[in-house]
Amino acid sequence: MEDKRPTILIVDDDPVIVDLLSSLLEDNYEILRAYNGAQALNIIEQQPLDLILLDLMMPGIDGFTVAHRVRERYGERNIPVVVLSAHSGLQSQAKRLDISGFMIKPFEPEELLTKVAQLV
Repeated sequence: MEDKRPTILIVDDDPVIVDLLSSLLEDNYEILRAYNGAQALNIIEQQPLDLILLDLMMPGIDGFTVAHRVRERYGERNIPVVVLSAHSGLQSQAKRLDISGFMIKPFEPEELLTKVAQLV
């Protein structure tokens, strides 16, 4: 029987970013996709996850709210959350959410792969 691959949820309102991240990670991980905060929260409630890659700036329910709710509701599951943002100025705000990492877009693929491997 094959070992279960770690499951990563990618949350970004830009389908190009979601596709890029998926293509980088799909060889080694099970990938779930959400294009807004509401979809992300729905998936988080229904699916065990090993890692969340999260954009902060999204319409509707933003990444800050998603990260806060993950920590508030699922803290005991201790799901690592890595924020990916084009806005470096948001790093200090994001760190207050008890995230596991912050990466600036655009990022180096190898840097992302290393960070993911450390956390799952």
